[in-house]
Amino acid sequence: MIKGIHHVGFVVRSIDDVLEFLKRAYGAKEIERQRFPELGQVSSLVQIGDGKLELMEPLGNVGVVPKFLETKGEGFL
Repeated sequence: MIKGIHHVGFVVRSIDDVLEFLKRAYGAKEIERQRFPELGQVSSLVQIGDGKLELMEPLGNVGVVPKFLETKGEGFL
């Protein structure tokens, strides 16, 4: 039985740009930011009300996030 969703992930070109928009529009706040060089990404966990988003920015050209951005653009991963 599913009891809820922890967060939803989005691939973005710039965490800082998207985070600034989410702060202005929805009062979002960044909970934490981590670099994952082995995965080729930087991740930011963002709180908006009771929900959470993970913003994933590419770090270099290798990994799932950079490849997703290159082939599909920004959006749900």
